[in-house]
Amino acid sequence: MIDYPETAIEKWCEYISGNNDAGTWLIENNFRELVEFWDAYDNIEKSFQWLKNNGFLHLAACIDTLNHNSKAKLWLIKYGYSELAAFCDASEGNQEAVSILLQNEKYQLVKVAKTIFSYQKKRKRSFWKIFDFGNPFR
Repeated sequence: MIDYPETAIEKWCEYISGNNDAGTWLIENNFRELVEFWDAYDNIEKSFQWLKNNGFLHLAACIDTLNHNSKAKLWLIKYGYSELAAFCDASEGNQEAVSILLQNEKYQLVKVAKTIFSYQKKRKRSFWKIFDFGNPFR
């Protein structure tokens, strides 16, 4: 994966956190793949296909890996994207993967993984809130 300018990483994290203006900035500054990555993560098939058709097969494989496709993770490792495989694991809270990324000085990937992890945690919490009827023993 290419090294992105720090501003692009900041905007990517903002977009993941729900700031649509950050997505506009990414597209206007030729980082469309980062927007398409996140949109594909949110199950937008058109974005997943865009990644595959525009030379970002490794990012499409990350999406599949984040969706628990072990073959996609093996593909990342086989074709030299082991740091992206670790990024996917780190995005799910795997501390060993975070350590590997830090040891390899992949601070940008750690930052994005942390943002994705926080997003997932918040999304899971909001899903289970529909079953929160309050504490009847108060």
